[in-house]
Amino acid sequence: MIQTIQGLNLESEISRVKISLNGNNIGDITELLDTISSLHTIFINEYTISPSLLTISSKLPFLWRESAETLQKLSKQEITLNQAKELIINVLINKRIKSMSTISLLQSCMKKNLEITPSIIESAEMITEKEETGKGANRYFTLGCGRGSQITCSAASTKDAYLSLIHI
Repeated sequence: MIQTIQGLNLESEISRVKISLNGNNIGDITELLDTISSLHTIFINEYTISPSLLTISSKLPFLWRESAETLQKLSKQEITLNQAKELIINVLINKRIKSMSTISLLQSCMKKNLEITPSIIESAEMITEKEETGKGANRYFTLGCGRGSQITCSAASTKDAYLSLIHI
């Protein structure tokens, strides 16, 4: 089970993704999440973990929905910690986010409380398959919602300068 409690509402601007766990490999999941947290504050606001449930609070819920299958496999020790790092950090984060300029753009959107939505949600395994076939990973995001939204590819959009100046 994967459940998303979407932020940007009256209760919270932070979304929570709840991922059911069926294994007892909490130590490796904790190490992986701590590693990802240390990369940049954009990825995880906080998390709680028990043998049956992982709850991640983040303004990038799509990243955790896409990572859920990998985290579930890691909890059951169907994959190693290194394989999980490869799938989540090297495939999802590096291929989806791609550059530091994209991180600053997404962070600016977060500070402005703009919704961030990937154009197509894919799993790490799907992105890996695309890399092997030469199609590449999807890095399109919709920033905001409704009439004022902007579509960006990696770090290029029609309003990059405006969005980047918001947090200065």
